[in-house]
Amino acid sequence: MKTNTGSFPIGFRRRRSPWEQDLGHVLAWAAANDLEVVDVGGDGDVAGPQVIAAGLRLGSVDLPRWKGMIS
Repeated sequence: MKTNTGSFPIGFRRRRSPWEQDLGHVLAWAAANDLEVVDVGGDGDVAGPQVIAAGLRLGSVDLPRWKGMIS
């Protein structure tokens, strides 16, 4: 699914809510609902390859230890 203006892919950010913990289920849901992009947290090294294998794109990946970057 893309936006009407600019044809940008539509997706969502995976957070820590209980239903989003089963990544395989979340990715199947995203694909079934024509979403194209998933933003993941600090587990990008694990979640990223799974997102790509599901035929979706990575929108963004958080740094694993971002607090250390700002101190």
